[in-house]
Order: sequence, then structure tokens, then C-alpha cells
Amino acid sequence: MSRGGVGSGSATIVLVFAILSLTIFSLISYTSAGTDKTQTVAELRLLEGYYDADALAVCILEEILSAGAAPEAAHGVGISLVSSSEYEAVMFTCPISELKELHVEAVFYEDAYEIIKWKMRDTSAHEIDGSLPVWTG
Repeated sequence: MSRGGVGSGSATIVLVFAILSLTIFSLISYTSAGTDKTQTVAELRLLEGYYDADALAVCILEEILSAGAAPEAAHGVGISLVSSSEYEAVMFTCPISELKELHVEAVFYEDAYEIIKWKMRDTSAHEIDGSLPVWTG
């Protein structure tokens, strides 16, 4: 006598497919989580470096303000004077990471200072040769 319906072979195929699908999705999730962790750690290091550079820059500005004149260096950071038609300012950079720095320009008055620039910028060398790679076919 033959019975109708789904046999045990079909159920086994569906079960194997489900297990295989779940395994593939778990591997994709694991890989994605590892990538996210790597990016998060890199962003955390950059953020920590920025706040360390920010605190160092504030200390340098306060030191210049209390001294009444800009020294050539403070806290291991070189300080230079910048003159323009509008103002005379001090300029220095604080390292954030190997590829970033905090660039600061400030104008000093008798008992205060005004920040002109407070900007994170790249320190990596960029070579511009003026050409664009175009596919010619």
C-alpha cells in the first residue's frame, strides 16, 4: 500500500537547507560584527586623540595668556606668530594621531584670547599630479 503526503526524504532536505542557511547567516553576522568592532576601535582612538590634543591646546593657550607673551614652544609643541592685515595671532598644531593633527590659531588680548581656527587636518602627504585616470577602452 502506498501512502500520500510528504516523505521523510523531503523533511530531511528542508532541515538540511534550514541548517545550512542559518550557518551562512551566522557567519555573515560574525564577520560583520568583527568589521564593526575594528571600525569602532579606530574611531575611539581618533576621538581619544582629538580630546587629548584639544586639552593640550587649551593648556597651551592658557599658558600663553598667563605669561603675557607667546613662547617659542610649550608642552613640546612649537608655536609661531602669524601676522595678517586683520590681526596678529599665534599658531600651533597638536598631534592627534599619525595622520591627523589639531591646527590652532588664536588672537590674544590683555586678559582673553579669541580662537580664529580650531581645525583637525590631515598630515599625510598628498601628491597631486593633475592627471585623472580615464579608461580609454
